[in-house]
Amino acid sequence: MKALLVLVAAVALVAAAPALAQRNEATINFELAAEGTPPADATFFGQSLVEGATVRLTDPDGDGLFTGSMPGGVPDAGFRIVQGTGAEQTMTGVYPGEPVTVIEEFDAPAVEGGAATLSANVNFGGGGSGGEAVSVTGVLEKPDMTTYMYGTHAITDARTGEQYALGSEGVDLDAYVGEEVTVTGALVPGYGNGQVEDGPALLEVSGVEPADPAEAIVAFELTLGGEVPENASFYVESTSGPGGVICTTDAAADEEAGYPRCESGGEINRAEFPMPAGAPFDYRVLTSQGSELSQSVVDEGSVAAAETGLVLAFAYSFDGEDLNEDGVVDAADSEQAAQVSDAAKERVDPERGRPLPITGGAALAALLAGSALAAAGFLAHRRFR
Repeated sequence: MKALLVLVAAVALVAAAPALAQRNEATINFELAAEGTPPADATFFGQSLVEGATVRLTDPDGDGLFTGSMPGGVPDAGFRIVQGTGAEQTMTGVYPGEPVTVIEEFDAPAVEGGAATLSANVNFGGGGSGGEAVSVTGVLEKPDMTTYMYGTHAITDARTGEQYALGSEGVDLDAYVGEEVTVTGALVPGYGNGQVEDGPALLEVSGVEPADPAEAIVAFELTLGGEVPENASFYVESTSGPGGVICTTDAAADEEAGYPRCESGGEINRAEFPMPAGAPFDYRVLTSQGSELSQSVVDEGSVAAAETGLVLAFAYSFDGEDLNEDGVVDAADSEQAAQVSDAAKERVDPERGRPLPITGGAALAALLAGSALAAAGFLAHRRFR
């Protein structure tokens, strides 16, 4: 009886042999169409998900079509095409070097005539897939869940609105979660334009820096009445910002630094200074003559923090200017000069058609250091610049 069972098993095995041979002898052909120029160290491979068998894909004629075949593949196993960084030679064959990027995965292919062909595309021409270096500024996030299954973090470009998945082997991205930063790195090929799971481009991050603070411009406009004497200078100081000169008739200063020359007769003398956006500040507009240790305040005040700002405008009259045009030069002219400055503080910049961001007047911190408010005038601001 036992001998009979062995004989039956042997007959069944012989009968099944052709089917098994046909199953195991299927050849899997891989085709990868690459658009653009791949990175110099890029390599491409076809892989079996079950057996781990790997075949390198090559493009001997340089037409951008990388091909390779895997004989003896198992049709009911999944496959994928990957991109590696260089190649590693082992006892069992050649494998893609790390890091490895999956370009496309395939389910069990249909086998016809003992072979099946698996095709994929990769774009190295931009749009999130090319290995090119990029820099993105935005708030770094760590999503709890995404519809795509790659990257550990994410960022949305504050300027373009484009989203990027992030990953890094050398940077601790967790340390920057919730902060506005600028990340730099290289786009991982094969992920842009929704090529993988309809997701965003994947950025391999090599560096993270805090984003530069938002910068705004505050404009100071000065209207002068009367004849401006020689060696006169007007400048700004405040609690924030670089500060500087609005205009001057000091020949030495004008020649040395190229400051604008003060103009009167209705001309507006204008200077703009970059400031940290939204920072509150105190300001003073000062004037001095020559190198004498004397100065006078044209106007001063405080400005609250705001996201949108203003143009600060001031008027100053040298001897004999009838600002209110009443036929006489008296205290009323000085009062009008002050009123012009106060009324202009919240007007829209006519040259830009919108309010300027408030960030502070011009800070002459160096000028103030070691001296009282009545200390050296133009000599001090010369030293500052």
